[in-house]
Amino acid sequence: MLKQSYLTMRATYCGLPITESYKFDTELVSRIITELKRGKALDIDGLSAEHLQLCHPVLSVILQKLFNLMILCSFVPRIDLDIAIL
Repeated sequence: MLKQSYLTMRATYCGLPITESYKFDTELVSRIITELKRGKALDIDGLSAEHLQLCHPVLSVILQKLFNLMILCSFVPRIDLDIAIL
């Protein structure tokens, strides 16, 4: 009974409304990139903080748009560790 009630409610659940407080802006992304600590290990794709900090400033705009689209679509890319690690 309880499980059926839960499944019925879950089918129509769409989450909390996305407000402006959940959105990324370019200044936030730029500040976070600037505050990354240098000299740390590479990530799974081989990128370091220096890659992000020394790239063209338009990267902050692109990442801001990507992050907002991910929130809007409720999508987080899946990482397949078996393929990513060589």
